[in-house]
Amino acid sequence: MKPTKSILMGALAALSIASASAETVYITGSTAFRSAANSALYSLYGANLMATDQATTNSTSAGNLIFTNCSVNGSTVDIVAAWSGSEAGIQTVACGTNNKTLPFYDKAKLASNFGSFPAVSAAGGSMSTLSNSTNTSLAKGSISFSDTYQGASVFTGTAPDGAVYNALIDNIVGVVPFTFVASKNCPYGDLNTSQFGALAANGYITGNTFTGVSSDTNVKVWFMGRNPDSGTRVTTLADTKYGTATPLLQFSATAGAGTVTTMAKSAAGNINGISISQGNNGESSGGTLCGYLTNVLSATVTVPLGFSRGSGGNYIVSYAGISDAAGKYASGLKYLTFNGVVPRCYNTATTTVTDAGYTNIINGK
Repeated sequence: MKPTKSILMGALAALSIASASAETVYITGSTAFRSAANSALYSLYGANLMATDQATTNSTSAGNLIFTNCSVNGSTVDIVAAWSGSEAGIQTVACGTNNKTLPFYDKAKLASNFGSFPAVSAAGGSMSTLSNSTNTSLAKGSISFSDTYQGASVFTGTAPDGAVYNALIDNIVGVVPFTFVASKNCPYGDLNTSQFGALAANGYITGNTFTGVSSDTNVKVWFMGRNPDSGTRVTTLADTKYGTATPLLQFSATAGAGTVTTMAKSAAGNINGISISQGNNGESSGGTLCGYLTNVLSATVTVPLGFSRGSGGNYIVSYAGISDAAGKYASGLKYLTFNGVVPRCYNTATTTVTDAGYTNIINGK
């Protein structure tokens, strides 16, 4: 894993900015890269910070940032970050004649609301009280962080949205770890490739798949996951060899007071201009997804017509970035090993330690 400064500088250097060709650099893409990239931005250009959508001026979880008058490769530019998701990031950077734009902070709009630079000081370090429409304008991304190569994305060549996408230059700048996770009190500890394939295709598997005990067929393990904009999803489907373009059957949950009361097929929708069928959709945020896993499932949990709940127990299995999983570990989320291999930060909320999972990543396991 590279230091956070190297992550950002490697990406900016790849852009080869010339003073006459770029006045604003628009950074977007994978929310799993957000913390590391934001940290690098603060480290390099903290004194140039104009606005963040978080309550403090150094929040690495900010979804929107703008730094002004930054020196990059001998040029003075503004740097605007808006973390849209891996697929949307690839889409906006790679799009050809049909521009695909995203909402980024607009310097002029912020200045008109908050006065001259640095506006962030006058605002107490927070822009969260203003609407995106007040402070943002649509722009085409310059750099996208992605969990995967463009070849694994739908936005290569002629995409399902009918647009043609240019080939991007891939530069490896860091490692983002992922893990399989389960809901609170799930009795199972390991997930293998075969089990994942059955989960992804059918939406659930039974407990005997884990234990080999025939009576455990009355236990149901349900499948939740991310929507098709998610690089976490693309990475998971690639690493399990399920197929990045193969449809999934994923469920959504309704929870309250620590209990999931309803499981339903994820709703159909339209993401990045592409229609998504019912069941093939998922959560837009890894943090939201992991939040559901801090709950137990009701013994009388409601499930869709054609499915039956487990009379011997119900649980959820999913996949997530380490930072999202670690953030919910103390609240009951459970880590799973995959094919017996321990992930980063296994059974801990500490993401800065050099543990067995760190070693497994270094060794390519």
